[in-house]
Amino acid sequence: MRRPALAVVIALFGITLTACGTGPDPAAESSSPAVTGQAATGDAEAGTTEAAPREKVALAFENDYKSVFTVDRAGIDALTGLTLDDDNLAEVAQALRDEAVWADDDLTADYAGLIADAAGRESGSVTDALLAVLRDPSARMRVYIAHTPNVTIAHIGIDHGD
Repeated sequence: MRRPALAVVIALFGITLTACGTGPDPAAESSSPAVTGQAATGDAEAGTTEAAPREKVALAFENDYKSVFTVDRAGIDALTGLTLDDDNLAEVAQALRDEAVWADDDLTADYAGLIADAAGRESGSVTDALLAVLRDPSARMRVYIAHTPNVTIAHIGIDHGD
């Protein structure tokens, strides 16, 4: 009775390994985080192309209980309308406390109030994230939203792309 069960487990393991190897070529993937983007637009006959507008916020993970968004330096600049640098770090952090900033992005619009509240409540984390983004080109500000039947809350942190 154990031998057929073992054979089934081995067969399933083999199928799982085969399925794992059918994904896209990792060498062909970009090193930047995935964003919900739009294709380039342009007039093919005229030979011109125009880059589609860049998304401000990237969806890193989402399930029934949580959503994780990341925002790189260009995204922070686009969200706030300010250029993030050492001289205006406090001004950018203050702008991230504005609900309208988050409501302007399709991915974060549903959570705009929560994220703005978290940016005010966790001002130290926001400052740390902005400093990390300034110092490390691979760092991104991470916005974590827990949405369970009992609680919905946002937290701000740093994503180093690990």
